[in-house]
Amino acid sequence: MRTEHAPSSWTKPSVVSLLSGLAPVSHGTEDRLDVIPPGVRMLGERLKSSGYATFAAVTNPQVLPQWGFDRGFDVYDDRYGKGAERRAFREPEREGTATVGAAVAWINQQSNPQS
Repeated sequence: MRTEHAPSSWTKPSVVSLLSGLAPVSHGTEDRLDVIPPGVRMLGERLKSSGYATFAAVTNPQVLPQWGFDRGFDVYDDRYGKGAERRAFREPEREGTATVGAAVAWINQQSNPQS
């Protein structure tokens, strides 16, 4: 078994690395307020440009649209802990089962568009 290491000690730069294939020093998203630079091509953008329907559901405030994580996604579900008012931040994360449920519902909708 190989030993794997995260490219950073915290979420935002590590996820940018996972979705871009670049090290944090290359994508430049290392600080708390950094936005993913426009020149960094993300997985959602690559899939979308290849004709795929794209969806993401998140459970962590470090991967929100305001940082650029929604680029390339048809639907970017960040409705965790906010209820009807999307600006009201009530919980830092949503349950994993709710995130998986959102993804399964989207997949099912793609399979049965009349549903």
